[in-house]
Amino acid sequence: MSLLLCGREDLNMFKWKRKDFENPEKNNDDIPDYLLGSLLTWINTAEIYVSFDPQHFQYYDELRMGRNQRLLNLQAYERETKSRCPYSSEDSTAEYFSKNEISDDRVYKFIDFLCRRIGEQEQSRNNYSGPTDFQKKQFLNDTGQEILDNLARILIEGGSPYCLKNRGRGYRLEKRVDAVMQKSIDGLSAMGSDAEEIQHLQKAWDKTFGRDPDYQYAYGEIIRAVEAAICPLVEPNNSKATLSSVAGVMRNQQGWHYAIEPRDEHAQVAGGFMRLAIEAIMNNHQQRHAGGGDNTPVSEEQTKGALYMAVTILQAVHDGLIIQGGKKKTV
Repeated sequence: MSLLLCGREDLNMFKWKRKDFENPEKNNDDIPDYLLGSLLTWINTAEIYVSFDPQHFQYYDELRMGRNQRLLNLQAYERETKSRCPYSSEDSTAEYFSKNEISDDRVYKFIDFLCRRIGEQEQSRNNYSGPTDFQKKQFLNDTGQEILDNLARILIEGGSPYCLKNRGRGYRLEKRVDAVMQKSIDGLSAMGSDAEEIQHLQKAWDKTFGRDPDYQYAYGEIIRAVEAAICPLVEPNNSKATLSSVAGVMRNQQGWHYAIEPRDEHAQVAGGFMRLAIEAIMNNHQQRHAGGGDNTPVSEEQTKGALYMAVTILQAVHDGLIIQGGKKKTV
């Protein structure tokens, strides 16, 4: 079994014209010149994989681009991006990129789409219960994983600002973050993707560091993630508990504190400094209020700050570090 590259023996012949007339501010060269050839080769290979002709594969054990399959994928890309896709004018999207002026943003957007399609097709095969050739199914799954692994290596070796991640909702491109914070979010994801707070946190992370950031949506998911974690702890009998009511309870009830608190009494606050973190997350999301007041959209910096704090709060709740009563440790 093998994978054919559209008959092209030398993918280095592709020339990439990089420019975005409509959004000149996006011509920031996120993709260095030395990385272009590798990404074009990967795009060509991945598009064959997600658009292969099933009949040709059935008879010849080879993956060859299927015209109808490719068209269906490009139509799905149009629906997802809500934009007209001209890539069908060439036999492959890599060829289109080589002949037309294209921005780095659009290239990464198509790579992100291909990653998600690879995951979706594997999931569809695994859920299929009808008659199938196990060996061919295994070959397709192994090939898909190899293609994704190759992209991850290309992005790392090429110093791309993006990396490939799978947080239980399929493979996606996302902005690289500090290694310590990356380990924290990976550790939380290992707690179980079915947990409500983890689902909200993953959505917030996607919309903060993913290809199409939406900081308003992300901030709302951050609040839901923190509420899902902290409300059952502080107000277990209140099904309508919110961050506001939780902060009030921690402020008014005696003994709430984090595992460590300031030694100086003048620096200590009712409910502990985690209560202040909860109030900060809550108070900086003014768009939750209808009419009146400060309705300014949250910024990228505010969203990242809230997200990093939410990761800390969720980890603290999970490890039992936000408690009421007991001996308070001070620093």
